[in-house]
Amino acid sequence: MDTVKGGRRSSCRRFTRTLRVLPLLATVAAVSLAACGRADASPERTGPLPGGGESAKAAARIEGDKESLPLVHATNAHARGFTGAGTAIAVLDTGVDFRRSTFGPCTAAGAPQKTCRVAFTADVGTNDSALDDNGHGTNVAGIALSMAPEARVIVLDVFDGPQTSSSRVLTALDWVIKNRKTYNIVAVNMSLGATAYNTKACTRSPYVAVFRDLRAAGILPVVSAGNSGQQNGRFIDGVADPACVPGAVSVGAVYDSSQGARQYPRVCSDRQTKADQVTCWSQTGPTLSLYAPGSRISAAGITQEGTSQAAPHVAGAAAALSSKCKKATVDQLEKALTTAGPKITDPRNGITRVRLDLDAAAKSLTDSGVCR
Repeated sequence: MDTVKGGRRSSCRRFTRTLRVLPLLATVAAVSLAACGRADASPERTGPLPGGGESAKAAARIEGDKESLPLVHATNAHARGFTGAGTAIAVLDTGVDFRRSTFGPCTAAGAPQKTCRVAFTADVGTNDSALDDNGHGTNVAGIALSMAPEARVIVLDVFDGPQTSSSRVLTALDWVIKNRKTYNIVAVNMSLGATAYNTKACTRSPYVAVFRDLRAAGILPVVSAGNSGQQNGRFIDGVADPACVPGAVSVGAVYDSSQGARQYPRVCSDRQTKADQVTCWSQTGPTLSLYAPGSRISAAGITQEGTSQAAPHVAGAAAALSSKCKKATVDQLEKALTTAGPKITDPRNGITRVRLDLDAAAKSLTDSGVCR
């Protein structure tokens, strides 16, 4: 892998691949970042899918989650040409195992050029010599491509084992802006965040300027809202950082189907579940932008859950819309994504937001005359 360097390091902990959250390491004058995904305790699928010789387009469609994609009407939009063709999504995460059939076939990042959906990979800071030492980034990238099956992903590994830092993430975002035109990057997915509860916009965050620059460059920053909605059986209002930063499209999680009773040891429980029910662990608050499916999402042969899985549904949707609506601004994309679709209310705080509906968002932009 290539290595992108720069920035000052401040350590933190991220969520592990279990249904519990590790406490953050204490930091001084630094923002701790944590990957916002939870691994399913009983994955439906693990390892590469069979049939690695299929086309990249077909692989992405086959690998899409069987409940979440129908819920957001993704295949309807794909059939009308909203596929992400010619666009790229930057995924800041734990890396990607591009050997899996979802992304290829790929012999390396960007090779073969016509079939590999991973256009570029790099470690930010330290090269850990692993494609993805966690699986989180592979799942996240797979979800984004299931929403935009003809797009490509730019993968920036911002984690060093269990740690990352705001400086690494900012370095990666600067790289995304500088290389926007080379790959036609239209969205950046950040399934990460500090454990915090922000009910107001974080106007003093170090991410304020870079999110503003991303949007000015035509790149929509999509950020997971956080997985700590309940602590010790008590709901806490507010989203994580940097989901709270002005300019971020912050995404909370809903179930995509009935899953029976769900127990999350030492976190929370939902006695009953159904499609479009806000998960007990999802953070929400006044600054939340929208909801998307986030529970037991299968992609790239991995099943995980969290607002980490909700966010790439939205980042992929932005790429799908951009491919057919080339003149759409980031503000127009955000408006379509956050206003077209069913309205969901979190009963814990009364917050009502739209749940992602790709086909409805596409129709909204088409009806406004933005799309060809």
